[in-house]
Amino acid sequence: MLLMYLAGIIIGLPFVFLGKFALVLPTLMSIAAVAYIVLAKWEVRRHVWFWPLIVVVAVLHVLAIIFVPWTTTSLPSIVALPFVVADVALVLGIITFLERHFDSPKSRQASP
Repeated sequence: MLLMYLAGIIIGLPFVFLGKFALVLPTLMSIAAVAYIVLAKWEVRRHVWFWPLIVVVAVLHVLAIIFVPWTTTSLPSIVALPFVVADVALVLGIITFLERHFDSPKSRQASP
């Protein structure tokens, strides 16, 4: 837990110094979402499509952080959380779909 606070401070400080404090929460939530997706689907990391998909997801998050007008008062974290959960669920669903459709039949039979 202490490491999470430390990471939040390290990631948040540049935004504070740049006067963009409103971007700290969306940035931390995006990092947490992408990290959770990677950890949840770590077993498919060797598939050719996995890392390009993660890069696309990360780029979409960066674009959302840049182009959505974030403020510190309009979106409290408790309101943002369902959107993050939906985002993670959507990406995990896409990965599961790709895993089922691009996995070879032999590798599916070999796994328990």
